[in-house]
Amino acid sequence: MKFITRKLLSFIATLIIISMLIFFIFNILPGNPALSILGLDADPSEVARLEASLGLDQPLPNRYVDWVTGIFTGDFGESYRYRAPVLDIILERIPLSMFIGIYSLVLTLIIGIPLGIIIARTDGKWYSLVMNILTQLGISTPSFWIGFLLIFIFAVMLGWFPTYGFTHWTESILGALRSLFLPSFAIAITNIAVVIRYLRNSILDEYKKEYIKLARMKGLTVREITYRHVLRNSIMPVLTIIGLITADTMVGTIIIENVFALPGLGTLLVSSIEYRDFPLIQTLVMIVAIIIIVVNLLVDVLYRVVDPRVKL
Repeated sequence: MKFITRKLLSFIATLIIISMLIFFIFNILPGNPALSILGLDADPSEVARLEASLGLDQPLPNRYVDWVTGIFTGDFGESYRYRAPVLDIILERIPLSMFIGIYSLVLTLIIGIPLGIIIARTDGKWYSLVMNILTQLGISTPSFWIGFLLIFIFAVMLGWFPTYGFTHWTESILGALRSLFLPSFAIAITNIAVVIRYLRNSILDEYKKEYIKLARMKGLTVREITYRHVLRNSIMPVLTIIGLITADTMVGTIIIENVFALPGLGTLLVSSIEYRDFPLIQTLVMIVAIIIIVVNLLVDVLYRVVDPRVKL
């Protein structure tokens, strides 16, 4: 119980600090949202009226308190650009981003974990060395470059996938999986490489321990040792990087949505920054931060459940 209480208090404190950073950083940046809306040649009196209607004439601390109070009441303010409630705009876009993010995480796990096991079991073989090189390339290559490469090869040259846009899952789930495979895979590649490296190193370290020698003396095969003993202990380091993978997936989704022209939160955030739409920017960044913090909290709890000896 103390563990949960401590984590929840840490969660609340982190959210407060992040909310302050998000609000004040974006609001002290040079520029005027009213001018972005009306244009640089707008009449000063019109600019002043718009600033008053948007609440931009209020002191920063007052605006921060209003924003935080609105978060707890479900009122995230009104978009400067769309002149509509921020929450309505986000709810319209968030399903696509969630679909891509979950799709990417599933691809990461179903590809990364088996490959990590295979590469560890075949360590020293030529194809294992090739996979290690590809893993390093996957970690070091930016997701947007991977996205452009996938579009060129599989959409433009081979025509297997659409170059942009998507089929909505309400029309066809298979069509959605096909049309969103390239963007999801572009995000997943780096994370797959990270999972492979962590799992491979963890398995190889586990093979060097004394209990493995005893298991071999008892006549257990390498396969039996791997799946009965090694894998359970080796999967722990992978759990620790789920939070990192989730954060990378969130950032990757923002970038890849713009590469593939997908109408999710990523393209919404970029266009909001361009128009200095502070209510939208602040809320979107806050949502990303909350998701990352919650995932890390759940990972800590899961780590404790899997191995009660761990003190967090």
